[in-house]
Amino acid sequence: MWDKGWAKLYEVVPAEPYTVVHQTQIGHRLAEVIICLHPIFVELRSQAARIKR
Repeated sequence: MWDKGWAKLYEVVPAEPYTVVHQTQIGHRLAEVIICLHPIFVELRSQAARIKR
């Protein structure tokens, strides 16, 4: 937790030179994480909006 309401998520990647291939792999993994987490974010944002009303 960073503070109330914030959290962090990270994934350790191999310490390799940042070649185009490595950057592409990291980009694809980041896209997978975003696709997975976005529906959760939308739901939490919706819940927070209802609470603040």
